[in-house]
Amino acid sequence: MRKLSVVIPVYNVEKTLRKCIDSVLQNGLADDEYEIIIIDDESPDNSIEIAREFELAHSNVRLISQRNKGLGGARNTGISHAVGKYLLFLDSDDYVKPGSLQLIVDYADKAECEIVEFAADLVESDGKISGRVTPAQLRQSMSGVEYFKRHPSINSACNKLYLRSFLADKNLLFREKIFAEDFEFNTRALYFCDRAISTTISASCFVRSENSITRSTNRESREKYVADFIRIMQLVRDFGNEVGDQKEFFEERLTILNVDLFLFMAKNRFSLTEMRKVKKQLISSEVYFVKYPLRHFAKNLLRIIFLRILPLF
Repeated sequence: MRKLSVVIPVYNVEKTLRKCIDSVLQNGLADDEYEIIIIDDESPDNSIEIAREFELAHSNVRLISQRNKGLGGARNTGISHAVGKYLLFLDSDDYVKPGSLQLIVDYADKAECEIVEFAADLVESDGKISGRVTPAQLRQSMSGVEYFKRHPSINSACNKLYLRSFLADKNLLFREKIFAEDFEFNTRALYFCDRAISTTISASCFVRSENSITRSTNRESREKYVADFIRIMQLVRDFGNEVGDQKEFFEERLTILNVDLFLFMAKNRFSLTEMRKVKKQLISSEVYFVKYPLRHFAKNLLRIIFLRILPLF
């Protein structure tokens, strides 16, 4: 069995794809220890030709083409074709540091956990490092719910190794064609996880693209983001109701989503009327959670400012 499967969804990324794939090929693992699965999500640009070059040149690189299913659907295709012990999801505009994957795979083997979280640098489009996502270095594993209590603000699926058999056993897949799918996916993953751990090893570089949805000036895209966020809240609510326990875990997850949603709307200059309308929709859907104090200081401060002090609310 290969140790690692790296899943790279591809859509309209011809400018960044080569750097992304090259970075994985310089990771320190032998070719027979890992595989790169590139999912062409019906990309309209030259991305598929670039991916095909790598497939022809490297025996451990596979290219799979499919009808467009969005980021979540592309990752699901990667999951279904993967053979590695661990799964790493890598967005095609991001990249990994040389030799870093060898380090985190070795760490994961020693930890024997279902989820291993690692650090990642935040990189601006000009290449400058502007920050870092850094979990604590834990000496022992714990359940996913307990782990979340220590790291309530890290919700990316791309700074984690997932044990592939764990995802298969729990039938964990991403929602398709929806924004914020990482948050909903990790809600279920953390709930089911018996053994989670983290390390301060920095393996990935997250590039903050000017074309990302959170920076987009396109009104239609921003409105879809808000609608999808509300849908994610409803899915988290439904899952919490289905399992029927860990009430505090789900309430805190929903509170974080509320804070992030209204912060996004404020940053993107949604009108007060639009924000009131969203608030009413959240209340009617029973996903408006604002009273739950968050352990993350910055998010808790935003919760107080946006959801309790402003006259709007």
